[in-house]
Amino acid sequence: MLQLRSLGALLPLLLLLQEHVSVDAGRPLKILGLFPHPGVSHFHFFQPIMQGLAEAGHEVSVVSHFPAKIPTARYKDFPLTGIEKLTNSVDLKFFDKRPFYKHFIEFFLLYEWGKEACNSTLRSEALQTVMKRKAGYYDVIILEQFNTDCMMGVAHQLQAPVVALSSCSLLPWHFERMGAPIIPSHIPVLFLGQSQDMNFGERLANWFTFHTLNWMYKLLSVPAADAMVQYKFGHNMPSVGELAKNTSVLFVNTHYSLSGPKPLPPNVIELGGIHIQKANPLSADLQRLLDNAEHGVILISWGSMIRANSLSPEKRDGIVRAVARLKQQVIWKWENETLENKPPNLHIMKWLPQRDILCHPNVKVFMTHAGLMGSSEAAYCGVPVVATPMYGDQFLNAAALVQRDMGVLLHYEDIGENTVMRALKRALDKKHVDAAKLVSHSFKYRPQQALQLAIWWVEHVAHTGGDPLLKSSAVELSRFVYYSLDCYAVVGLILAMVVGSWIALIRLCCGKQSNKKNKRIAKLKLKKMQANSIWKCLLLSSLIAGSSPVGALNILGLFIHPAISHFQFFQPLLRRLAEIGHNVDVVSPFRDAQPPKGYTDYTLPSVNLSNQLGFDMFEDIPMPSLLPFGEFFILYAYGRDACNATLHSEALAQVLQHPAGYYDVIIMEQFNTDCMMGVAYQLQTPVIAMSSCALMPWHYERMGTPIKPSYISALFLGQSENMSFSGRLGNWLTTHTLNWLYSLFNVPAADALLRERFGPGIPSTGELVKNTSLMLINQHFSFSGAKPLPPNVIEVGGLHLRAAKPLDAALQQLLDSAEHGVILISWGSQLRANSLSSAKRESLLRALARLPQQIIWKWENDTLPNQPANVHIMKWLPQRDILAHPNLRVFFSHGGLMGLTEAVASGVPVVGMPVYGDQYLNVAALVQRGMAVRVDLRQFSEQTVFDALTQALDPSYKQQAKKVAAAYNERPQLAMDNALWWVHHVAETRGAPLLRSSAAKLNRFVYYSLDVYVTIGAALLLLLVVALKIWRICCGRKRQLSKAKRS
Repeated sequence: MLQLRSLGALLPLLLLLQEHVSVDAGRPLKILGLFPHPGVSHFHFFQPIMQGLAEAGHEVSVVSHFPAKIPTARYKDFPLTGIEKLTNSVDLKFFDKRPFYKHFIEFFLLYEWGKEACNSTLRSEALQTVMKRKAGYYDVIILEQFNTDCMMGVAHQLQAPVVALSSCSLLPWHFERMGAPIIPSHIPVLFLGQSQDMNFGERLANWFTFHTLNWMYKLLSVPAADAMVQYKFGHNMPSVGELAKNTSVLFVNTHYSLSGPKPLPPNVIELGGIHIQKANPLSADLQRLLDNAEHGVILISWGSMIRANSLSPEKRDGIVRAVARLKQQVIWKWENETLENKPPNLHIMKWLPQRDILCHPNVKVFMTHAGLMGSSEAAYCGVPVVATPMYGDQFLNAAALVQRDMGVLLHYEDIGENTVMRALKRALDKKHVDAAKLVSHSFKYRPQQALQLAIWWVEHVAHTGGDPLLKSSAVELSRFVYYSLDCYAVVGLILAMVVGSWIALIRLCCGKQSNKKNKRIAKLKLKKMQANSIWKCLLLSSLIAGSSPVGALNILGLFIHPAISHFQFFQPLLRRLAEIGHNVDVVSPFRDAQPPKGYTDYTLPSVNLSNQLGFDMFEDIPMPSLLPFGEFFILYAYGRDACNATLHSEALAQVLQHPAGYYDVIIMEQFNTDCMMGVAYQLQTPVIAMSSCALMPWHYERMGTPIKPSYISALFLGQSENMSFSGRLGNWLTTHTLNWLYSLFNVPAADALLRERFGPGIPSTGELVKNTSLMLINQHFSFSGAKPLPPNVIEVGGLHLRAAKPLDAALQQLLDSAEHGVILISWGSQLRANSLSSAKRESLLRALARLPQQIIWKWENDTLPNQPANVHIMKWLPQRDILAHPNLRVFFSHGGLMGLTEAVASGVPVVGMPVYGDQYLNVAALVQRGMAVRVDLRQFSEQTVFDALTQALDPSYKQQAKKVAAAYNERPQLAMDNALWWVHHVAETRGAPLLRSSAAKLNRFVYYSLDVYVTIGAALLLLLVVALKIWRICCGRKRQLSKAKRS
């Protein structure tokens, strides 16, 4: 029997899912909220979620310091007492003199708050009442993960899946537990006031702070929480550091439009602005003031914790004098009844409806401390900001506002009459006003509103028992392995050995006599000549040793690759765009037989790759480890030829008759050439890329996506996310080599063809691809694994799926009447089944004859020699409709993504026999999920096929297939609706510039902080050398003294 491989850590999670899927999707959920931190600004982010869940019909219990003022149905408070609430509690004198290491001081302050909140909550009457419920009573627990993971112990006791909340950006200790990549080169740490565009000094400080704070949290906060949790529940409790890795989903109070695009795994959901509700009517006095202010209104508010009246007299008077010089009316949140020397245009209020004021059209500027809640409201309302950060994440928020040009930074230490005046005048500039409107549009309009999305995910986690398919394999990796440092070490060691060997060889050569030297040189020349003839093979073999709401848009589609399986993923979106009223021009080799209104074909004369590949091409490959590179050069040739043919085609010539700017958006495939980016450049139109497979190695950099070969397999390799060291090393080498080869071959080839067509002035496609606004990829985490993706890479796997159609009478009868079910064999649109060698074909037929199931086989000939009675052949078959039939037991596939997607959506187990391309990757993913068995083409025999089919027929595979199908089919938004929304958004915003990651501008050396590693390594080496020098000097003096004494 074939052994199930790569299932590893995922199978226990899937079994856990099986235990929990019995949660009735129709009944109200029992939800517990645990919020021990006494900061009211934090609770402003949590409360709308808990309230929304209660209004959705669920039973919500909330342990917090902030009981609802007006009790509502199904929302029950369990109030915490004994700790002072952090409201108007921060004295500004604390910030008058701040050292450069202030963020570490703030960490210790958070650490103490966390300990106090944990200890108080564990001893509270509120928690005692909640803990009387038996384990499993609650369907899901929602808790804050901030300065302590203490409440993870409570969740462990109650045996419920966890949804975590963060009222700020991700903290340094959040990344590892969620499988999110730490990339200090462009993701600023929360405690530092840096944007995503950093110089070397800032990157170095960011790297050091990131890792130091993460280490301090593990060293101090985790043991402190462990001690209290184990004292409360017993010493058998696991560490909260391990329990935190079981977090199912983390809701974070950010949005890319404000805080910048970051690569996040699918279990980290951005809900920034969820606290922003519908505007309430203003009081009559406020409404009159805002309406009648001739020159507009400026709002000053420093949040719920900072007391503005604690300002020093000098700073307070400076603000007052600056306000007096303004034409605008100014509203200031001020805690006292009076304000000395208050000018007539200044209005003070102890409390104010900040969100409602900010969204008034006459508000011109918001002067704030850059708290995230207020900054989000400014972004939502489109109001420029003067930011004066004081502590915590405010520096990060202020830097983000400045980077997006909607903010002006005013340091607290610099507050004075003239500085305040200059900052406010700058913020009133049209540049900042326009930038604020741009941010507002993206912040406000989303595929789904934040509260709706939050409720969907909470329900999903509850119904799936935590949805283990969401969990990234990266969570279980050490940081040394995650960042491929083991691979860097091995490659570095090999390079050092090679260099050392050459140096030794050169020295040896130099020491020999002249005749021996000449003889050696002759031999070396001969070797060099041999190397020149086969340099590619030597290079590649050494590298992979060990590897295994809009009006009608004008839309242009550019799909030049002649593979119908690719176009089957693209065409449904193009057709749907035409059906909803847009004008869609499509340049491709595939004419639509019945195009909808508005869909115009510009057909390319091209080679049709359907049924063009034979098994004989792949059966006897002498060096299978080189197959990915052989396939790369085949794709390179296809891409070059397709580019050349398209650029000189009549179809493209007709499209190029339109003036620049005619099209609102161009949708194109980015696969084996970026040639069409030159066409987009000529037409001056934003680009949406599509990929019918997983991301190719050369896709990552252009989209600002991290390359993580430690657990994300290269598309051309058949590895799951759980790799051995040799698997990781081979994956690392293959990924980076293919990326380098693409830059070396494909980019120059496309550049040459474009310059021949459009002239020498056109930029390189290597630069043009960085302007790609968005990429839609045929992936979904439930199938292909959880990966960190930036917000401009959208998973729309299954976009091509349609509802199953009725089968013809003969097929329907066959499927209905098969007592033991049916097995479907189909190897796609390009691979000819009739090219299988006669020996393998006969082995397959003998295996099929031994099975009680009926077999439907896509076979291109009219007859099949020695055809068993239970085998039925068809030249063409409605694969999607057959797979959807309930009596279909197993799908024997080549691992093509389109077919496997249909199998996954239908919950059908798979026997996969990958042959080329991404098929190895697709089959490995389903094997890891326990719904597939792999057959090796090179070990194809009657027994291996029979064993694989028998194994896949086991009921356990059907159960796992159903679980994967449930996660694949159940989404917050249908793939088609999601894709349509993003097309409209890119068109509306002329390329969605806020989606573009600053990481795309960085070279790989900087992106992976290798410059920082080199600097730190050099500094450590220098320290070591200095220490050795001092030691030698000291030892030398000691010896001299000793000799002196003896003499």
